[in-house]
Amino acid sequence: MRAFIVVSDAHTGHKNGLLNPSSELEEGVPVPMYPIPKLLWSITEEVREWVDTNCKKYDKYLISLGETTHGNKYTDDLLTAEMWLQFKLASETMYPFLEMSGMKGAHFLQATSWHEYGDGSSSKLMAENLKAKYKKLTIKQMNQSRIFVDSTILEWTHHGSSTGKRKYSEGNAAFLDAKDRVLNHIIEEERCPDLSFSAHTHKPSMARAYLLSKGEYISNTQVITPPMCGPGAFSRKVANPSMFYVGMHVVLADKHGFEVKPFYRRLKDYSMEIL
Repeated sequence: MRAFIVVSDAHTGHKNGLLNPSSELEEGVPVPMYPIPKLLWSITEEVREWVDTNCKKYDKYLISLGETTHGNKYTDDLLTAEMWLQFKLASETMYPFLEMSGMKGAHFLQATSWHEYGDGSSSKLMAENLKAKYKKLTIKQMNQSRIFVDSTILEWTHHGSSTGKRKYSEGNAAFLDAKDRVLNHIIEEERCPDLSFSAHTHKPSMARAYLLSKGEYISNTQVITPPMCGPGAFSRKVANPSMFYVGMHVVLADKHGFEVKPFYRRLKDYSMEIL
């Protein structure tokens, strides 16, 4: 039995990104914990507590779908533009996960270049730094990842399905991507992943598609993750969300299949005034 803790788009370095409250900007200078980073850290605490309580006999793995750092292309709301400091702070957000009982390893996926200081520098340095600290764990960096667990194939990517900002179209892209995945694997005569995770769009949705082939139904479940960062100037320009979900997932996998458990919080990006 395996438990996969899935986090994405933490954008550490942005003032609304994920931060470990024990981190320091420099010796003796604690990081400023604004309201959204406080909320984000409480989600990580809830996830760890739930896994510790419910997955005592599970082998545990951390899956980071990318964009652990914010980079310095979009300078609005930056906490720090210093590359080394973003790497340091991002690494420290992973420490409590990697120190969990039963943790076996971690995958850090390469994501958008301008958030990773080009060519996956963030995910590569994260993996190398954490390998040096946690020598007993299997820690890897990769572009995409597939893991075969008993009878189930789990697929992890950063870029995947897009998603619209309209509520009535929520899930459409995930469904079509899942259906396309099944069709492609039927054509190529390869086993289709049972569960596929992607990130990047900062808007969660989930859908499953089936296609009949040679007398049996082939299926794929597509999950688009929420970010673990709050909105900034750029996301407001692109999506202008009035309500915004942040969060993580835990995926449980065994010989019977898989279960996806979300840990979400809703943010309201508006002010209400009563006159």
